[in-house]
Amino acid sequence: MPSFNAALRNELTKLFYKKKTIVFLSFCALLPIIVALLIGKLQGIIGISTTNEGFSINVLDIFTLFILPLFIFVLASDLFPGEISSHNMKLTLLRPVSRLKVFLAKTVALGISIASVLLIIGVINAICGLIFTDIQLVGGWFNIIKAYSAAILSMFAISIAAIFISQFFRRSSSALIFLIILYAAAKLLPVFFHSATYFSLAAYTDWHLLWLGHVVSAKARFTSFMFLLSSSVLLFSLGYYKFDKKEF
Repeated sequence: MPSFNAALRNELTKLFYKKKTIVFLSFCALLPIIVALLIGKLQGIIGISTTNEGFSINVLDIFTLFILPLFIFVLASDLFPGEISSHNMKLTLLRPVSRLKVFLAKTVALGISIASVLLIIGVINAICGLIFTDIQLVGGWFNIIKAYSAAILSMFAISIAAIFISQFFRRSSSALIFLIILYAAAKLLPVFFHSATYFSLAAYTDWHLLWLGHVVSAKARFTSFMFLLSSSVLLFSLGYYKFDKKEF
């Protein structure tokens, strides 16, 4: 465990000191404020109103649709192909840490980054909601917590898929472009083949909506959860197999 903890600290340090990570976190902090200010203006002009819950969920929808996936693709491309092209991967593997622990540390670091982003968004959304929305519902806070927690799970599944795909590239730019194109195609596929929604992780970016209210049964939630879990385990195993066999 000490070696894994050291590897994880190293990966987190590299991630959070990247300029692109700092810029993205700043953007995440500013966007909810901008949206809240716009809503405040519209309330005064045309008289619309929203609840704190509605505001927080709408902002979460925007982030999970394309902003967070893009962030995940950028970091996954940097963590693996980016380090291969810059030869940092060789230096990482020279340390007394197994490849499994290195791969796991990078995966967990990406997961922590996702959770951190959603925590920042959630806290700022809650503050903006209290200031700029007209209606405060006590039950809404519980729904917000459920939705943001569910979003962490679905986004983490997307990140594991991105890590698996990135193993097939040796340059971050190539991996990033392919991931973006593949994600866009996966989002469009259900338009032509509706059944694709049941087998595509990209269809679960709005999975947090299933946890709002009592419209969806517990069985449906459990089934979708098991799909995300099994897909994550499978893709993690395949990703590690590819990483372990790769020569750097």
